[in-house]
Amino acid sequence: MSLSLLQNQTMSELENLLYGFAPGSHFEAVSSSVGLGEYWQRGSKGPAINNLLKNTYEYKNEIFCTLILKLVEDAISYQNRQGSPLQRGSIEYLNQLLLKLQFKIPDLWDPAFLGTLYVAKPVKEPESINITEFYDEFMKMLKMEPHERGYAFEKYLYKCFLAYDLKPRGSFKIVGEQIDGSFDFDNEVYLLEAKWHNDKTSEDDLLVFRGKIESKSIWTRGLFVSYSGFTEDGLIAFSKGKSTNMIGMSGEDLSIILLKNMRLDDILKRKIRNAAETGEFYFPVLRM
Repeated sequence: MSLSLLQNQTMSELENLLYGFAPGSHFEAVSSSVGLGEYWQRGSKGPAINNLLKNTYEYKNEIFCTLILKLVEDAISYQNRQGSPLQRGSIEYLNQLLLKLQFKIPDLWDPAFLGTLYVAKPVKEPESINITEFYDEFMKMLKMEPHERGYAFEKYLYKCFLAYDLKPRGSFKIVGEQIDGSFDFDNEVYLLEAKWHNDKTSEDDLLVFRGKIESKSIWTRGLFVSYSGFTEDGLIAFSKGKSTNMIGMSGEDLSIILLKNMRLDDILKRKIRNAAETGEFYFPVLRM
């Protein structure tokens, strides 16, 4: 059978959710344990998860729920060992996605089971932050001319960092190069590169920014904010075999942060931790 648009969209959402459950090797082991090894394609983790889900749903529909249960069991064990237990919100979101596919797994709805899962404590936003105002300002930039918008984007990010007491500094010039700004996060200095282009940011731009960072002190780090995101080839080439001293953020990330009323500083922490643990430059908010 061919998947509908809703089913394809749901598979993409499932991929984003499950991506953070465990390393790719765990997905490969679980798929083999339930007789679905043929559907696991080695390579990029995200596409491999999507391929596993879609093929199982289309051709082995009767064991789709078995696969999901085994992935959850594995994720609980893995994340407990990592000291970051699986959150109840993740399972509740998983249940809602499965309903879209006409599945309801009793074990995942069991109140006794849900009661054992970690519940993140809500963090109160600083009183100085008006999320509606920040979102409205973000949307206004969409209507600006490119040159005006680029300058406005830098000012907007400065305002965001200031609201979270990250001690931002505006753009400044050094002989031979332009820095869009800097900020202080957890006692570490981060240089900022901000781009609002229609095209995704490529490997060349990432390498140029890495050069700016590495030409400073050994403890300097960087944040590259690209409204359109980053090319997949660029991300793969950029991170292959190299350690990273910078993290990435996209316009999609910023939109989700504002729409979901998330904390910018919390998102930065999670991106930084992921980079330290995996070497990934870009960790989308959708995967958190």
